[in-house]
Amino acid sequence: MTETDRIKVALVGAGGWGYQHARVFAAREDVDLCAVAGRTAERAKARADEFGMRWYLDIDEMLAAEQPDLVSLSLPNMGHFEPTLRVICAGYPLLVEKPLVFDLTEAETMLREAEARDLFFAINFNHSYAKPAQMAKAAIDAGRLGRVVFAT
Repeated sequence: MTETDRIKVALVGAGGWGYQHARVFAAREDVDLCAVAGRTAERAKARADEFGMRWYLDIDEMLAAEQPDLVSLSLPNMGHFEPTLRVICAGYPLLVEKPLVFDLTEAETMLREAEARDLFFAINFNHSYAKPAQMAKAAIDAGRLGRVVFAT
């Protein structure tokens, strides 16, 4: 596989889930894991060194320098909106770790902006296919739980 056949992926997030995204992307022959943007130099540099990529503290700087084919964003739950919107507004396709946001207005803003740019925009919600989630959905659909008002 030539370098031009590979998908250039940049990460936003150097923490635990960022590590999982880096690990999976780095293991693929068809991916060039090029860079990571982190919130602290120590963590960003450590993750970059671990996977042989460049590191940044500024998302916009990373996007301008790397021009990735895909951005994988994995930040603490409450920190998704602003960085995700920055990537969308810069025009880069992205995969965002769940939860997307906790405010429907923010979600609608991101979806509208991604649609306006015809961007690939996916949310990684891997629990949808987990057996316990499927069993809970089946119980709800069958009416065995009554009116569900909250679940965790």
